Amino acid sequence: MFLFKKIWPGLNVFLYKLTNGKIGGYLHEPIILLLFTKGRKTGKERTTPLRFLKHGNDFVVAGSNWGQENLPAWYFNLKANPNVAIQDMDQHFKVKAEEVADEALYNELYTRLIAADARFADYPKTAKRKIPLILLHLQA
Repeated sequence: MFLFKKIWPGLNVFLYKLTNGKIGGYLHEPIILLLFTKGRKTGKERTTPLRFLKHGNDFVVAGSNWGQENLPAWYFNLKANPNVAIQDMDQHFKVKAEEVADEALYNELYTRLIAADARFADYPKTAKRKIPLILLHLQA
């Protein structure tokens, strides 16, 4: 599993970009987007494939890091610079990231996330932390 977690993201990004999400972007419907951030320490461009939900016009992603105890690096990059870009299949968007603070909204979205992917039910237990949810608001 460790090797999969190391190899899959890079392969997924390559195939997603090559095929505009036709490979690596969906199973029965689009479920993976690419998040483009800038490293807060290095300034290097970073691309991360993430499971997402739609919430109105917004996209929702979770800082689950596969249920690991540490937060994913992209989370800290978003905190340092919330104005980023995403790719949803062949569409590119500028977005502004905002962590979900409202508890009722958080619970609603996390319940939907579990319904979409049952692995998210165990992530708070294995991570021993609350999994942050991030709204990605479309920018004009």
